[in-house]
Amino acid sequence: MSNLFLYFFFLDPTKLPGYQQCPGNQSGEAMPGRLSAVVTWDDPIAYDDKGDQINVYCFPHSGYDFRVGTSKVMCGGMGNEGADIVFCSFSIKVTGKCSTQRHYHVSVRLRGIL
Repeated sequence: MSNLFLYFFFLDPTKLPGYQQCPGNQSGEAMPGRLSAVVTWDDPIAYDDKGDQINVYCFPHSGYDFRVGTSKVMCGGMGNEGADIVFCSFSIKVTGKCSTQRHYHVSVRLRGIL
């Protein structure tokens, strides 16, 4: 018979790695005649378990030119020499009146045969 050891860890939730602020869903509106809009947001803020701030990077980044429709942004970073990994995601919705119709003006000049 083997011995069974149970370990209980009491974690202080204020010391856990994570986000203090992750952007919520964002929106933008394409200008008339354009199929995209530049959308910006404040960079996420995250901390490791020691309370040190973690550099967080988002893809696509703030200021990206998003096409009309809904896109997902993923953000992540590592702290504490790779021991703490944080991530978050949010949606970008760009609306606009875009026309897929193209209008061409064609001028044809007919000449008589001489």
